[in-house]
Amino acid sequence: MSEPLPTSPKSTAALRELLERAQSGLAAFVSTDLAVLRVAGADRARWLHAQCTQDVKQLAAGAAVNACVLDARGRNLGPIVVGAAAETFEVVLPAAEAEPLLAHWRRFIIAEDVRVDGVDADVRLLTGLGAVPSELFSDWPPIDRPKAARVTVADRPVSVINDPACTTPVWIVVLPRDDDVAAAFDARIAARGGERMHASVFDALRVRMGRPRWGVDVDATFLPKECGDEASTTSYTKGCYTGQEVVAKLHFLGQPRRMLRRVSWKGGPIAPGAPLRDGSGQPVGKITSSAPATEPGRWVGLAVAEGPKRLESGLTASAMDIDDEPVDVAFAAPTVLAP
Repeated sequence: MSEPLPTSPKSTAALRELLERAQSGLAAFVSTDLAVLRVAGADRARWLHAQCTQDVKQLAAGAAVNACVLDARGRNLGPIVVGAAAETFEVVLPAAEAEPLLAHWRRFIIAEDVRVDGVDADVRLLTGLGAVPSELFSDWPPIDRPKAARVTVADRPVSVINDPACTTPVWIVVLPRDDDVAAAFDARIAARGGERMHASVFDALRVRMGRPRWGVDVDATFLPKECGDEASTTSYTKGCYTGQEVVAKLHFLGQPRRMLRRVSWKGGPIAPGAPLRDGSGQPVGKITSSAPATEPGRWVGLAVAEGPKRLESGLTASAMDIDDEPVDVAFAAPTVLAP
């Protein structure tokens, strides 16, 4: 049976040290907020292509992409990572959206040879420069830089999928829910000198990477263009898909009314939801997540920029940290694809 989960770091200094090890070494995390759906059948590529914002029709086995799923009104049903295997697509998504999305997708299967099922999975995340799957899995496929693969652990099939949107290597490992498989996987991590870390460390790491978290930084009211990762999730040349009209209209004819952007500041942490104001005291957004930066005394975060300055380059704002001390917050340049 697997050992108890690691504990959360007790201080900013401890968190910063774990973050450095997670980025430079090998770290493993248990994820309780991710789930997996499996899409199979002869028509799976054509069908899934019409159900998400990214081009998956020509996705070859071993490839992976980020995308969003929308309903007919353009409402965001959640971000997904799609990994292509020989006969299936593995779709990783927020656990809270798994059942609603499964029901939604099954309504769109009419005459196609397609099956969509939930996977009873124990999802792990591997990070860091040491997260080299070929060194963890002896049956890793001998092809050039695969982003998705099916391997075995304790004689059970395991899917391994790269998250292409992450700047530090992040691999999603889909283990069957089995104590022997979990123990065998943990043993492989230990043999490679890796560490099992608390999920709060990964949460800080994804903030450093500018990776939004569903239900924290963005939600169903955000269109793909407003989520700050449009370049990795949305194709404007793929053809028709559910919700395309709303996305295309905003891209070609309008401007997003808000934008998730990366921010940084010197001082203490800022609580999620804290308002951001410009020099005249006008609101320009709010903080959604924060994490200690590599440099001591500095922080990075994600913030929703709103109002007329939401797309302004060089935008700065003021906020109060958790000790009620004023700090100056700098916005990174917005990432918006030109029409």
